[in-house]
Amino acid sequence: MWRPWRQISLACIRRLYLDYHEWVFMFVLSSDAPPALPFWIDGHAVLTLGERFLDVRQAKSGAVVRRLPVCGADEARRTVVSAMAAHARWSARPVAERKERLSALAGMLSAYSPHFAALLDEEGGMPRTEAEQLVAAAQACLESVQADSACDRRIVVVKERGRDCFLATVSALSRALVGGACVVVLSDPDSPSALLALAELATRSGLPDGVFNLIHGDAHSANVLALALASEAMA
Repeated sequence: MWRPWRQISLACIRRLYLDYHEWVFMFVLSSDAPPALPFWIDGHAVLTLGERFLDVRQAKSGAVVRRLPVCGADEARRTVVSAMAAHARWSARPVAERKERLSALAGMLSAYSPHFAALLDEEGGMPRTEAEQLVAAAQACLESVQADSACDRRIVVVKERGRDCFLATVSALSRALVGGACVVVLSDPDSPSALLALAELATRSGLPDGVFNLIHGDAHSANVLALALASEAMA
């Protein structure tokens, strides 16, 4: 069965090359609104029509090109439950197997590197050559990450910001994943699309559902996520 939700991030990274008007109706609030990007929870794209959205702007023109739903308490709880449920099975896998999954993700990132560079250029204003070098560095990070010791947390939250947030996020989640933890990425609102595409590629490369989750939001979202983690840890 065709599952359109599984196509969204790859469709997004092809937006400079393909006409996507046939599917965009699923993700907009009106025919004139920019498409809303989903969360990635438990191995699936999840779109929520919450009360608040953040605008994602094209770096060069300032035009709004996408919208981000702001993660609230319900979405944070769902994300944490998913990651907690996946942790036991993921941490029980041998380190070599976990590294194989990251290597497979690196291969898929390499295959789509021009599309990732295009997104980093569009949203982050990064020159194409610099963006391509950053994607190559992220690929190398996935391929070469070492497990110095088991991660002491079941869930690692990654919320990097700034110009190099894509590479910093890949570096942080690589260390967490190879150490046996599950990750929840809180995307940078200024440049979220490449991270969403990476989340889908992670599932496609064989990471189990719930191991790599991604949500969008602001400082309030970070707070409700921390509360959800604390609540689940006490349960």
